[in-house]
Amino acid sequence: MIEDYWPSEEQIDECIRTTAEELAEHVLLAVHEPMELTKLAANSGSSDTASEEDLLHHLTSTERPIPIVGPSGVGKSHLIRWLDWKLRNLPQAKNWLVRRIPKNASLRRVLEIILEGLDGAEFEQARNEVRTVGSQLKTERVAEHLLLSAGHLLGDLHRETEKELRDIQETGKSLDERDKRRIALIKKHAPEESLPTLLLDPNFKSTLSSEGKCVFQIAQRLTSGSTDEELIRNDYQLHAEDLDFSMQIDDLSLNARNYVRNKTLNTSSESREEATQLLNEVLNDACMSTFQQFFKFNSGSFQELFVDIRKYLKRRGLELIILVEDMAAISAIEDVLIDSLIEESVYDGKAELCPIRSAIAVTEDYPGYAKRRNTLITRAQYEWSISMRSNDEEVIYQRIEDFCGRYLNASRHGQLALSETYNPSNLEKDWPKPWVSAYQEGRELAESLDCSDLGVPLFPFSKVAIRSLADSFCRPRDELEFDPRTILNQILLRVLKSHRAEFFRGDFPSDGLSPLNCPTTLELELQQNIPDEFERASKFSAVYGYQATNLDELSGSVDPVLAQEFGLKRLAGVLESDDRQPVPVTPPTPVTPPTPVRPDPNAHKEQDAGKDIASQVDLWFKNQSIDQSAAMAIREVLLKVLALYLNN
Repeated sequence: MIEDYWPSEEQIDECIRTTAEELAEHVLLAVHEPMELTKLAANSGSSDTASEEDLLHHLTSTERPIPIVGPSGVGKSHLIRWLDWKLRNLPQAKNWLVRRIPKNASLRRVLEIILEGLDGAEFEQARNEVRTVGSQLKTERVAEHLLLSAGHLLGDLHRETEKELRDIQETGKSLDERDKRRIALIKKHAPEESLPTLLLDPNFKSTLSSEGKCVFQIAQRLTSGSTDEELIRNDYQLHAEDLDFSMQIDDLSLNARNYVRNKTLNTSSESREEATQLLNEVLNDACMSTFQQFFKFNSGSFQELFVDIRKYLKRRGLELIILVEDMAAISAIEDVLIDSLIEESVYDGKAELCPIRSAIAVTEDYPGYAKRRNTLITRAQYEWSISMRSNDEEVIYQRIEDFCGRYLNASRHGQLALSETYNPSNLEKDWPKPWVSAYQEGRELAESLDCSDLGVPLFPFSKVAIRSLADSFCRPRDELEFDPRTILNQILLRVLKSHRAEFFRGDFPSDGLSPLNCPTTLELELQQNIPDEFERASKFSAVYGYQATNLDELSGSVDPVLAQEFGLKRLAGVLESDDRQPVPVTPPTPVTPPTPVRPDPNAHKEQDAGKDIASQVDLWFKNQSIDQSAAMAIREVLLKVLALYLNN
């Protein structure tokens, strides 16, 4: 039966997850939708479309860290996990040591992953140091150290800026407006008696680093990692509202109090935004200072330890590959790790270190990347980004449809069945094959309805329904986007998980399915023809008959079988029949013909105002602009209806 094609709750939970880290490897590969990438050349600034295989080839042939850029939720972690799987299953993998750093890893976990499996007393001692320090680190202590370091770094920034200004005055160099604004900002907030003093004030420091605040969240990510929900919810950046002065300002130290009042931090949101802008600029360096404070190795610095790791691997004929799911996950060591990743393996003509290859995924607005971007793309020659848009929206619609088909198919199989057919060393191109029901009737019915281009039945969706939901949720800036996280949450999980119970008790679809409303004319026809099914038929038609404005158009875009399977039997019958009741029009009351008068030259304007009024009402409900004449006509009708209601 066709209901078998609606996955169980357990299968949905196992196979439809919003973060790649939550999926088992065989499930991740079963749902993998090939990504469209853009490759930006560092030397020319030109960009070209590219594939995942192109990226893989670049990674295996380049001893430079490769940046992979994209907005949150676009699939960067998924791509890194796919690269990890591909690398481990290539023939030359026996000569590689592949290390993948998850985006939710703590600082301790990052170091453990890098040191994992390395033999020798030196590395064992380093692992012990990481375990000992990592277990003793307290989030509150790290948060306090972050603020202390940030204060010192702001003071350093002010002194460096003063020196630069003296050099500029001596050389007569001119500054552009951007540099002038930045220098003014530093002179206003970075002196030791300004923002650094506020950060060190005991009362304010406890407020700024309290649980739930940004500084505490950063410290927590360093000490214990972050959950996927926290990574989605938190941007790990300070905002103006974080500088909370609802406390008694008189409780602050004298210098801190004078700074707050003189720079109007307690009354001006603009001043608070300026201060948080500077704080965000030094937070990454504060994380690195914290790392250096707490983690020390016998060989010296982390960079020296990393050199020892590469010498060790060189002696064993191995190459090191580092894959980072999120640059923010290595914020405390990002500078020193990147410096280690770009260090040449050949020095003075002699190969002393093992070759190293790496890929680092990063959210496009991450401050740490902005600081190192030029270095990274110049050395790697390219910056790779994940494409969300296309000049041809049909391409995006097709990608969304295929994406939904893959997740539907995987969840119908379920995690256990996928694991039983999964062979990583010899994965067939068409694995997993489309799931089929054991019941012939259900199988034939599902296959008679819409299927993806991969042959996967789309039930309980249809091609039109996926398009309607995509237009509702995947147009944040009125431009269609391929956004995996949004597709998972607002299309797949919205229908499959949130409305599953409704389907099995015969109440699907309901009001919560989509924000779309049925067009006015179609709604009137449905009310006239099937009043007993009107509510559900109206919602069904809005989604599954998307953009149909009347019953004739609806019958051309919706398979009556689909309406039948959703329990809309009357609607299915109307769609199959040509015998439909038109929307009734009240006949005019006979009146005595008036005495002929001279035609009014403005009469046609009144007639035009009434034309296509239903479509104008639909636009009005969508918060879109409508003709002034139509707006006046709608107001007149509403006034008449209101008058009738009040009179009755």
